[in-house]
Amino acid sequence: MSRKFKILIILNILGPRKLYNLDFAKKTWRS
Repeated sequence: MSRKFKILIILNILGPRKLYNLDFAKKTWRS
């Protein structure tokens, strides 16, 4: 298994909401 695949599995277990929140936080920090 590649690292990217493992990370994708972990993100799926944590749930998409956390992923969206991280993406939103990054956009907020930039502006």
